[in-house]
Amino acid sequence: MEWDDIDTFALKTDWYSTLRGRVGSTTGPAFLYLTGGAAFVHVRDTLTQGTLGTSVSKTASGWTFGGGVETALDAHWSARLESLYMDVGSERASALNGISTQFKNRFQVIRAGLDYTFDGSDLLPFR
Repeated sequence: MEWDDIDTFALKTDWYSTLRGRVGSTTGPAFLYLTGGAAFVHVRDTLTQGTLGTSVSKTASGWTFGGGVETALDAHWSARLESLYMDVGSERASALNGISTQFKNRFQVIRAGLDYTFDGSDLLPFR
């Protein structure tokens, strides 16, 4: 068997969770920040050739680092844009035909949010 005989290398995540802190600075109505901490991801690494294949599924832990900006829209609403890089290690998978590979479980997440604060007087530092 050669590497050309492999049909699919697949990496799938069902969910992720982070436990992070953030530090930043205000620039008028915007809060620019860096964030980092622990990451937990449920990953499924799959290697298939024809109808033969192998799949490794587990909850992996590692680290995350990123940054973002949060800006006040008015006294109650704020908008957020954030980018996170997560590294939760690696996993070796072997197909039944003897071919194996190492999956590096690394992810880039970009997300946006809209927040409403009931008492907008002092909850966020840029208000």
